[in-house]
Amino acid sequence: MRDPYKLLGVDRDASEEEIRSARNFLIQQYAGHEQSEEAIEGAYEKIIMKSYQQRKKTKINLKTKRLFFFAFIACWSIATSAENGPAFQLAISLFSCIYFLNDKMKNLLRASTTGCVLLQENNS
Repeated sequence: MRDPYKLLGVDRDASEEEIRSARNFLIQQYAGHEQSEEAIEGAYEKIIMKSYQQRKKTKINLKTKRLFFFAFIACWSIATSAENGPAFQLAISLFSCIYFLNDKMKNLLRASTTGCVLLQENNS
C-alpha cells in the first residue's frame, strides 16, 4: 500500500480533525468508485490506528499507579506504626479515600462526606 499520508494528502503532523476532513472530502470526491473508497478508508484507518497505539503506549496506567500508591502507604504505615500510633494510619486512610472518591465522583464535598462515613463504619 502507498503512503497513507500521501493518499489522503495530509502532512505527517496533521491533526486527527485534518485527517478526518481530508478523508471525508476524498470519499465525496470518489463517491461510487469502490476501489478508491476502500483505499481511502484503509489509509485513514492505518493513520488513526497508528495514532491510537502511540497514545496508548504513552498513557500511564492509573490502576498500576494507584496500586503502587496503596502499597507504599501500607508499607510506610507498618514501618511507622510503633512511632506514631494508629492516628497516622487513620489520617492517611481518610485522605486516600477522599482523594480516590473525589477522582471518581468529581465532587469534593460528597467525596469527603462519603470518606468520613466509610472510615467511621470501619472503626465501629
